[in-house]
Amino acid sequence: MLSAKLLRNGISMETNLQNSLTIGVVARRSQIQPETLRVWEKRYDMISPMRTDSGRRLYSESDILKLSLVKQLKELGHSVSGLANLSIESLRVLLINEKSSHSPAFTGKALRCRLVFLNQNFKQRFSRDLMNFDDIVIVDAIESKTATTPENISGYGDVLIIDMATVNDHTSEEVKNQLQLSGCSTALVVFNFGTRLAISEMSNAGILFLKGSVTAEDIRRVCMTLRQPAQQQTPKPSLPPKRFSATQLARVVSMKGTIACECPNHLADLIVSLNAFEQYSGECANRNDKDAIIHAQLQASTAQARVILEDSLARLIEKEGILI
Repeated sequence: MLSAKLLRNGISMETNLQNSLTIGVVARRSQIQPETLRVWEKRYDMISPMRTDSGRRLYSESDILKLSLVKQLKELGHSVSGLANLSIESLRVLLINEKSSHSPAFTGKALRCRLVFLNQNFKQRFSRDLMNFDDIVIVDAIESKTATTPENISGYGDVLIIDMATVNDHTSEEVKNQLQLSGCSTALVVFNFGTRLAISEMSNAGILFLKGSVTAEDIRRVCMTLRQPAQQQTPKPSLPPKRFSATQLARVVSMKGTIACECPNHLADLIVSLNAFEQYSGECANRNDKDAIIHAQLQASTAQARVILEDSLARLIEKEGILI
């Protein structure tokens, strides 16, 4: 039924197979709310899902990978608008560079990568050693070419680990099918032999590879490249201390009529306003890293202006003999 509708719209069966994931599946695997997915599609033209006659969106595995990469980079401070038109490979390189710029690899509470193995025996081969890593969680194992769905396993995973003797032209479709069964966002294929064309095709789709005899450390190292470090907060500017308390400033402002020169009153009033804006710019909500930088600059500039006026007020107070 669905295939027939797509064919009537000039969409091939091959395209149908590549774009067969509903927005619910994409939301679950990318951990992005459906409402956000629709906004990113409309506002940034990040992805272009196929649509059925009824308007139902159908996504591909590449869409999920790109969305997952954008989500991780966004949580590191990048703006969605700046990431929307980048290729999957560019996003992956950018994410790797971001991670390598942090030392140690993770700060704060370690983020865990959840693994699902395709084949119980393959899981048992590595599970004992992988359990020694605090940042790795083994969710479960599923059996190849079964009706297993994410609801049948004990939790959703991030990476599906697949053991294959060979990688060929049919491997890509098989891996995509198993990804859909597992609910994972991407796969790591451990193989012995494979054609360059097949490996290149799957690499472009975001599938990871390890060749030959591998260790638990090898699996962990590759899988953890997909996990983002704890979000880095924009450093707060170093602000000069306030010279006058709120009570002192209020006292000077209220001295109207008691002194011949009203300049101290006006200066104190200006400093009160600057203090308020300095606090406001430091607390203002940031949509992205650019917002955070701008607000930090505003806060620092306001503090500099405050210091100048505080110095002027101090000289006037001394000259007029005002007691505060």
